[in-house]
Amino acid sequence: MLLGEKHDNADHHRLQAAVIESLAGERSRPTLAVEMLSEDDRPKLDAWRKLRPQEVDALGEMLDWDSNGWPPWQIYRPVFAAAVARQLAIEPANLSRADLGQLRASGIAGLPAERKRKLALDPALAGGARESLAQEIRDGHCGMADDAMVDVMIDAQRVRDATLADALLRSGVPALLIAGVGHARKDRAVPIYLARRAPERSVVSIAFLEVGLETPDEIAELERAFDFVWFTPRVDDLDPCDRFREQLEKLRPKAPGVQTPPR
Repeated sequence: MLLGEKHDNADHHRLQAAVIESLAGERSRPTLAVEMLSEDDRPKLDAWRKLRPQEVDALGEMLDWDSNGWPPWQIYRPVFAAAVARQLAIEPANLSRADLGQLRASGIAGLPAERKRKLALDPALAGGARESLAQEIRDGHCGMADDAMVDVMIDAQRVRDATLADALLRSGVPALLIAGVGHARKDRAVPIYLARRAPERSVVSIAFLEVGLETPDEIAELERAFDFVWFTPRVDDLDPCDRFREQLEKLRPKAPGVQTPPR
């Protein structure tokens, strides 16, 4: 089961925790795969399991969560508290820093052939699925990412989706994935790579989304992309393009002949 979220919405994590609690019982011990943890975190996770496995806040401390770039520990705490209370295995699901650096430097072409085969990256996204992802990236970067940058980001997203799928396959059955909502889309994300590698496995995708003024076309797209959609209140009504304009301006392509001075 895929539990897609908006990372900074505390309601989403409380609802994810409720789903975990409802599914985990004496006869079901799903593994919890987490996008916010990578292979770099495994030694810290193993140390927590050995030393303080019943203390959920010790997990946040030992992971040094509030220095990892994700929203604060207190927002995510309900998810991990539910898993710890039910003694579920927690599995890092994301790329390591080394793998992410290689991907940024060389793209999919730089991945070893065996890894590309294992992750089932071929064939590439095509047609409507690729354009849908490209448009989401453009919108997410407020129109300031050029076509070359969008292509790089599409490759990165595909590898991350395939890596998250790999974590679920390593976890066995049943398994839950906590990840950004874009990774849970059935038409272009983690479910695609699960279907390529394990077509016999069933997948349920739940999207936790902030309520907005959804048009009929947007509702139709959501119905295609997810099995279930759970609407929640918005964190705020601020325009992210205004909030992050300074950072996004750095993505704007430089005019020909203009050079950025060295720092």
